[in-house]
Amino acid sequence: MQTVEATTSVHRSSWMAASISVRMPAALIIGALVVGLVTVNWIFLARNQHLQRALVERQKSLYPKVGTVVPSFDGVALDGTPLHVDSRGDSRPTLLLIFSSTCPICEVNWPYWEHLAQSIDRNRYRVVYVNLSESLPASYLQKHYFAPEAVVFAKLDPKAVVAYSFSVTPVVAVIGPDGVIQRLWIGRSHLDEQRSIDETLGLTKLAQVQ
Repeated sequence: MQTVEATTSVHRSSWMAASISVRMPAALIIGALVVGLVTVNWIFLARNQHLQRALVERQKSLYPKVGTVVPSFDGVALDGTPLHVDSRGDSRPTLLLIFSSTCPICEVNWPYWEHLAQSIDRNRYRVVYVNLSESLPASYLQKHYFAPEAVVFAKLDPKAVVAYSFSVTPVVAVIGPDGVIQRLWIGRSHLDEQRSIDETLGLTKLAQVQ
């Protein structure tokens, strides 16, 4: 009887040992797979971060920058004739408003731009509008308020678009009499940006447009 029990115990121990020996390689394989997946995920994450940084840098390259020299503008006037404006041909700084007739964010900003057009001191600033879309329909001009006596480009010369990185809309910029961009605001004008623009231009009444 003791011999049978001993034999059974030996068999049981052998089975457990075999089971453990089978489980150990499986655990090692699973562990290796987990490590491999973590490594692959880390590589993809690092690569994605690199691509995201490259995309951000690419986007930034399309934006105008403070310090950029903008000596002149060339393009087409509202009546279809060639239009040239020398940024350094006026003693006043230039308030530059870049938009597109197909830009939805420009639509959101326009009530605030109307506030600028109505409030700005024309003795202190020259106002220039630049449209970056292919056309500026008459209906758009009728719908939107433009500053009196402002210069309006129905279309800007593509060479100027590339040279000055004018590829995004909307943009509000202040260009000094020396042709250098002094201040710059890109995208939707939230309340903080509106305050900053108003303070820069010396305006006291702020349009509550958000």
